[in-house]
Amino acid sequence: MKVLCDYCGSLIDEDDIDCNYCGAKNNGYKKNNTPKTIEELKSWYNSLNLPSTEITRIFIDEDYKKPKAFGIYKDNNRYIVYMNNLEGKRIIRYDGADESYAVNELYLKIKEILSKVKR
Repeated sequence: MKVLCDYCGSLIDEDDIDCNYCGAKNNGYKKNNTPKTIEELKSWYNSLNLPSTEITRIFIDEDYKKPKAFGIYKDNNRYIVYMNNLEGKRIIRYDGADESYAVNELYLKIKEILSKVKR
């Protein structure tokens, strides 16, 4: 569904965090459509028809160890959301039992990256 940007008046998708035209925060953003599980995140991500993970550097349901990567995976009863910096040092964004929270962490990061690419 399309909504109007409060700042510039452009029509944008309700699931865009920011306006694709002026960069303002989308006050009509609907968090309810966000994936809640790793499988839902994978499906949503695949529906975007993006290039391979080697290009996007986003790894879903994979403990990717090489530099320049964002990802999420399950380790026993814990969900780990990580970022590997340019040197390969891992920064943990989330480590806990709440799958929905973990998925949302990576989902929001993906949306942020995509909004920068669209500009």
